[in-house]
Amino acid sequence: MLIISNLTIVLKKDLRTLIKDFSFTLNKNDKVGIIGEEGNGKSSLLKVIYNKEEASKYLEISGDIFIKDERIGYLPQVIKEDNLNLSLNELLNKELDYSSLDYKKYYQYIDKFNIDEDKLLSNKIKVKSLSGGERIKLFLFIELMKEPTLVLLDEPSNDLDLSSLNLLEDLIKNIDIPVMFISHDESLLSRCANKIIHIESLKSKSEPRVVIKNLNYEDYSSTREKFINKNIKEYNKDKENFNKKIEKYNKVYQSVNYALNTVSRSMPGAAKNLKDKMHSIKSMEKRYLKEKDNLTKKYEVEGGINLKFDNITNNEDIKGNSSNSKINYLIDPSKIVLDFNLDKLKINDEVTLVDKPISLFIKGSKKIAIIGKNGIGKSTLMKLIYHRLSNINNINSNSFNIGYMSQNYEDELLNYMSPLDYLSKELDATTKEELTKIQTYLGSLKFTYEEMNRSISSLSGGEKAKIFFAKLILKKVNIMLLDEPTRNISPLSNKSFINSIKDYKGVIIAVSHDRNFIYQVFDEIYELNKEDGLILISKEEFKKKYL
Repeated sequence: MLIISNLTIVLKKDLRTLIKDFSFTLNKNDKVGIIGEEGNGKSSLLKVIYNKEEASKYLEISGDIFIKDERIGYLPQVIKEDNLNLSLNELLNKELDYSSLDYKKYYQYIDKFNIDEDKLLSNKIKVKSLSGGERIKLFLFIELMKEPTLVLLDEPSNDLDLSSLNLLEDLIKNIDIPVMFISHDESLLSRCANKIIHIESLKSKSEPRVVIKNLNYEDYSSTREKFINKNIKEYNKDKENFNKKIEKYNKVYQSVNYALNTVSRSMPGAAKNLKDKMHSIKSMEKRYLKEKDNLTKKYEVEGGINLKFDNITNNEDIKGNSSNSKINYLIDPSKIVLDFNLDKLKINDEVTLVDKPISLFIKGSKKIAIIGKNGIGKSTLMKLIYHRLSNINNINSNSFNIGYMSQNYEDELLNYMSPLDYLSKELDATTKEELTKIQTYLGSLKFTYEEMNRSISSLSGGEKAKIFFAKLILKKVNIMLLDEPTRNISPLSNKSFINSIKDYKGVIIAVSHDRNFIYQVFDEIYELNKEDGLILISKEEFKKKYL
């Protein structure tokens, strides 16, 4: 049993309170989806539950956590460097006790996760050589083999291919132990969670709030939206009616006050009547002040991020350079952007991933999604496309401004720098005006002043993603190559992100496993597989198979 009582979590670095006075009891059949904007403490909560002593190295923790007779399986968002450098067989020997292994479950999970046992027992294949999705499946397999009675999953859907996502959903729904999981995948949340913990940070991240609801994600989102809309209507109506009363009161007060100041001393009766009237008006003022306290209070809501992809077409850039008119597209509709052909897909001209011809033709401002199984070579294909576009740009002096967000974009962010310093360097911003523009944009992405000037290494995965997007947007790229762009974006911000990126006027080529993102944004969906190479599939086929 897990019981949390009056838990408060504070970041030691800046003494920001992430969670305050949080109490919660986990029941046997609970499948708890934990949601919230990036940096609000979702991962910290799981870390504190799993290993309070380890988490206390960078968090101040008060309150009580009772864990009785529980074996906790924990899948972290970031895999430790020590484990990445091990071979697969070394990792298994380190993590599992083979003498007490349930081999029936062992082979069931190997089959379910489509894991190659020869690969699993290899001393040559390093963990770090696996794709992101293969790593997730490997570590989830290991945790399940430990026979946990409670599972904590931090972003388990990250990098999983669409088939593996279906397996993960079945696992969470059908496993007969409680599960607490953080996810940005709305479909996963809607299909699996029967309880929601929503961690919010209000008033410039100075006031935390945790909402717990015994609802699935879809119902929670719908109920929350209806409540907020109703609250806004009632708040505005009360405010309007009250302001009308105050306006009427002020007119009467000014009229009586003027009459009092101008009444003749020869008319003492009139002066007395006016004083009595003023006394009555002041009594009315006291009633209005009491009434104001009882008006509908505006429900504080933490806003989602606004990436403003449409602003990429604004006349003025970070340097203040402007064009004569606002353009409606970033790539001429008649321009051939890419005519890409491969005989086969290889890694370093050695390992063949797909032994079939691969072709991709793009003309004008199209949005292209690429899907496929983990390890099939989607990220490798994206890198080849990026190099081809870069070479075309260099040879033909095209007007392509290419932005590439790799799956491991965190490695490019210069973790020792602050977000403000990093963006200033990347954008060659030196003047006060340029720096102010960057600060303003970071502010629109919900960065506080302290976070703008804190080292990037201390930020969450989602906050790092926002910095990278800020770089692409402020550089005004007209071609974006994105490898798993939504995996660290909160589901509450995902709708805003999807709407913004739909309005983007340039070319997007994206590898993604985010089902809603793919279906709503992209003009064409291509599947990479060993049998056919790269094939175009219809939206109807995609919807039928994955949504």
